Amino acid sequence: MDMTSGNSGQIMTMQITAVPEPSSVVLVFSLVVGGAVLLRRRRKS
Repeated sequence: MDMTSGNSGQIMTMQITAVPEPSSVVLVFSLVVGGAVLLRRRRKS
């Protein structure tokens, strides 16, 4: 019901906020992807 859905949502947010490693990995991954895109643009231009 609504109670279970709310609890599951809270658990998800707690896990995300409690563990900073995944967020840092996402940031590094985004930086690497951004760098690759810039390199490709420079090569094309």
